[in-house]
Parts: sequence; C-alpha cells; structure tokens
Amino acid sequence: MPLFRYFIYGLLVDSDRPLFRERFARQRDPELPADLVILHSDTEIDSRSAGTENLLLDLKYEDAEYFCEHRPDGGYNLVFAEACEMTVSPDLSMATVIRHRDAVPGIEDVLASGAFMAWQLYMRGVLVLHASAIQVGDRAIAFVAGSGGGKSTMATIMSAAGGRVITDDLLAIDFVDGQPYVRLGSSELRLRKGADELAEAFESGRRPDRRITADSRQVVEPGLLASDGLRLSAIFVPVPDRESAEVGFDRVSASDALFALLRTPRLFGWLDESVRRTQFELTSLLVKTVPLTVAHIPWGPPFAPEIAPSIVAELNEDRAPRRLRFQSAPS
Repeated sequence: MPLFRYFIYGLLVDSDRPLFRERFARQRDPELPADLVILHSDTEIDSRSAGTENLLLDLKYEDAEYFCEHRPDGGYNLVFAEACEMTVSPDLSMATVIRHRDAVPGIEDVLASGAFMAWQLYMRGVLVLHASAIQVGDRAIAFVAGSGGGKSTMATIMSAAGGRVITDDLLAIDFVDGQPYVRLGSSELRLRKGADELAEAFESGRRPDRRITADSRQVVEPGLLASDGLRLSAIFVPVPDRESAEVGFDRVSASDALFALLRTPRLFGWLDESVRRTQFELTSLLVKTVPLTVAHIPWGPPFAPEIAPSIVAELNEDRAPRRLRFQSAPS
C-alpha cells in the first residue's frame, strides 16, 4: 500500500517510498484517485538490452542506455540499463520499479523521480522541456539547455537573488486557451562540481540545504516556494562564456526558437510518431506566444553579481528577433 502522496508536474502521485520533497506532499483523500501509483519490487533482475520490435524509445550513447518496449498486453517496459526498469500498465496509472543487480544504491529513486516522470508526461501528451524554471514576481521564466548546459546553475543564481524555484531539469507545460502555464516540479537544484559553490551566494538566513545524490550530483534546495500554474513569460538559452565579462542577449525568431527547443529534449531517442508529433505541435504553439532569448553569460565560478539583475531587466525589453545560428554550449 502506498504511504506517500504528492502533487507534482500536475499529477497526483502515490508511492511506497518517499520520492519527492515534503513541499509536494498531500493529505490522502479517498475521493481523489491517484494519476500514478509507483511501487518498488523486493526482487532484483539482470540488466538487459533492447530487442528489435515494439520499441517506442531507444537510446545508446556512450555509457548511457535506455529504451521503452510496448508489450503485447498494451503495457510498457521502461528500462535504464545497469540501473532499473519500470513495468507500467496500459493506462500509465501503475508502475513497478525493479532494480538491476549491482546497480548503484538509490539510483532507481533518482530515475523514478526524474527520467520516469518525464516519460510519463511525454506519454500523456504534455509539453516537456529540458529546462529549469524560476518565478520572478508574478512571472515564470525558463532556462533551456542540454545536460551540462547551465540551466540549473542559472536557476540557482536567480534563486540566490530572490527568485523562487518552480522546477529543475524537467518542465511540464499545460496550455489554456492557447497560453502556456508551467507546473511545479522538483525544487531541488542538481549542480555539477564547482557550481555547488553558488550555495554560498544565498543570504545567511536563506542558505539552502545541501546533499549528494546517488548519481553524485550536489543538490541544493532553496526554501522559497513558487506558485503552480504561472504563465510562462520568457525562455532563455544560456550560453556560458568564460572569456566575456558582460551579460549579452539575442532575441531569436520563432523558427530558430522552435529548433532550439526541439534539439534539447528531456529524453532523446523517441521512435513513437505520436509522441514526436505532439511535442512538435505543442512546441510550435509555445514559440508563437513566448519569446526565446539567447543569454551570453560570463561563466564562473565565481559568478558575476550582475547576472540575475540583467536577466530580470531583460524581461521588460522589447527586442527585435533575428536569425541566429545555435552552437552547443560548453558544460
């Protein structure tokens, strides 16, 4: 029987283990059935590779491998090689997490609360961005980048300056009357080595809790709570620059914005045509209503104190978009 109930990414989630922070906890109400129930198996199984049939998702990149099989009974097997796999019911409402033998302790919970939730949102037809988001006043802004591209670092910089964390690494967006609204996600900021020094930038009374995850990330969690369902006002693509001393901005065209967002999905390797089509259509709708700006950021550590004020000031700028060739940002 699940012991923990959460409301996160717009979903009511029950789990037999604590997977998310207490801020997402909800009182159990028998009148409200869970959208998703996550259980953990007591057994362990051997890791395995993907077959050749009924694959919805398949990625092999360097030392990472994951895939999703569509079972004959209509359910799904989502496999993260050398870590764990999830067996999921046809209606997506029930999932059992099974550890792989010799997996890193705790890695199954990192994946269940992160990549698996992203998979759930993709499969449910929600727009998913590989992004961190911050509440600034009554506005929501997102930082989009690939792994190691600086989105969590930017969210931490903005949070230290008084912003409220909406989500880190995974952003779910709902549309109401064609307008995009962001859902609260994980408030833990997962930082790579070096960027964790940003925890010292918070005022003494607001220093966030810190810990290390099973996948060796430094995690900080600021205490300020963001609002759920804010309209998304702006998207920034951070481009770290270790040579520059000034923050610079380039507003881009809708077509370039579409390309920038589609090239950095939260989960790569989708083969399922319906998922790909839905993400394309919703992203196309998003870039018609939300400006995307490339932010050239002097990179640290140490990080310049003018970064956050410059981002906030940019929210009120009305720049003419221009065509811009995107390049991969350094990690």
